[in-house]
Amino acid sequence: MPELIGLNLLPDEDYRLDVIHGVVDYVRREPSLRLATFGGVPYVPWDELGKFRGAGVIAMAHTRRAVRRLVQLRLPVVNVSSQIHQDELASVTTDDAAVGRLAADHLLNCGLKKFVCVYYPRWANDEARMAAFRDRVSRAGFPVEAVAVSFCQSVERLETERPEVEIEKLARKLDKLSRPVGIFATHDEFSAASVNALRSLGASLPYDAPILGVTNNRLICASCDPPLSSIVQSGQRVGFEAAAVLHRLLRGERLAERHLHLPPLEVAVRRSTNVLATRDVLVAEAIDQIRLRSSEPFTVAELAELMCVSRSGLYKRFMAALGHTPNEEIRRARLARAEKLLSTTELQIPRVAYDCGYRSVGAFCRAFRLAVGATPIEYRKRSRSSA
Repeated sequence: MPELIGLNLLPDEDYRLDVIHGVVDYVRREPSLRLATFGGVPYVPWDELGKFRGAGVIAMAHTRRAVRRLVQLRLPVVNVSSQIHQDELASVTTDDAAVGRLAADHLLNCGLKKFVCVYYPRWANDEARMAAFRDRVSRAGFPVEAVAVSFCQSVERLETERPEVEIEKLARKLDKLSRPVGIFATHDEFSAASVNALRSLGASLPYDAPILGVTNNRLICASCDPPLSSIVQSGQRVGFEAAAVLHRLLRGERLAERHLHLPPLEVAVRRSTNVLATRDVLVAEAIDQIRLRSSEPFTVAELAELMCVSRSGLYKRFMAALGHTPNEEIRRARLARAEKLLSTTELQIPRVAYDCGYRSVGAFCRAFRLAVGATPIEYRKRSRSSA
């Protein structure tokens, strides 16, 4: 008889639904497993967990209280939340450091010189996202401010309740920042709160403050003005791998890795960051060309000729508009393409280097390690880590 699995994820937003679909996809391929349902939905509510008589559970436990409750079940459990540091349960989650790096690259490509991270410092995933974001932006030569949100109610029941951000307090903190400033909000809810706070201050969005969130909650993103850009997490893969890990635990197998971290997919670009922070039309057009040609061995000399300006003139206009050189912009575009190819394809490293405009594999590896802090092979292994 198939073993019964319980899904303790509230099916109320896009990311959680993606995780659930990933679990369902795995279970469909395994006749030895079946999912418990509640009202026809693959879901076991928190208040029903004590009565659950299945073989194992996949849960989204955001708090220490929730982890303790799951441990008390005395069943194999896989956690799909990275919101707290915990080692009691096996876990499959998003690579939060990769989220922070992707956010930094996206906002840096807007040509901004000032940055802020809006986050909640008591959450482990927010700490990791903010630290990676700050490190990446700092490597590019720019400072990062940190703005901590506060809530109108307790955050002890995150599994079933959504705390509301205190807009007035957030507005007072954002009002101290000079604009334009790029805002990385570690959750879409924080992005929406930042929009409301900035609107109350009379800011012109997105020009004064391009805003990028995380999770790609389409209802939140679409209902804001401007619509919010957001980082898309690999929810379906998280669910699939979590089910695979739980299946191994049910078979009594030992896990090589108890905590798996999967890279985000991409940035869903909407109006909130679809802006270049420069009034120099030539520089904006040059950046468009650089991004279009990130797969080619494109040089500054060729770019200057295409823009009908001298190399020195192009250099001066980039420095005045963005604070960095055309060479730096080309490097960023190539490395962003490299990260995507390494995490989403099986191309060999020499081919990745060639497809990112590098003539030398050695030069590519050195540039990649300097920017990312890992070799291309290490980055691929980390981004592809799975059970």
